[in-house]
Amino acid sequence: MMAFMAPPEPPILVVDDDPKIVALVRTYLERERYPVVTAADGHAALRAIEEHRPRLVVLDLMLPGLDGRPVPLSALELRLLATLLDADGRALTRDQLLDGIHGAGEGDVLDRAIDVYVKRLREKLGDDANAPRYVATVRGVGYRAAGRVERRRVEATTR
Repeated sequence: MMAFMAPPEPPILVVDDDPKIVALVRTYLERERYPVVTAADGHAALRAIEEHRPRLVVLDLMLPGLDGRPVPLSALELRLLATLLDADGRALTRDQLLDGIHGAGEGDVLDRAIDVYVKRLREKLGDDANAPRYVATVRGVGYRAAGRVERRRVEATTR
């Protein structure tokens, strides 16, 4: 008989250099049954992100070594970024991105407006269109989240 196991839930990463705060936040999250990993500084946080691919990062902004990356985004820019990330690395057309940020069927917005939104987002993130770290252009299609996007697989086991 084959049993299918759901992939483990990605953890929440708690980053703070104060062990008391880390312990408090960890306690509350674990009480709600969230898996938690922690880091005490920015460099350890980057390693934890690479290793654990957390679903959420709770980040102190004043860390030793490498401080936490505040970027004032408008609500529209945040929805654009979330839409790109939700696509798991797939390229999205301008229309798909507009639907993601304005809602389906919003006919008053030109599809080329997305180019302006992406340009503003790149500027705020310090991203270079020629060597993107966050938002990549897919010629003839639209845009996608740049970098490695990991999909989690369901493992099959026998018992």
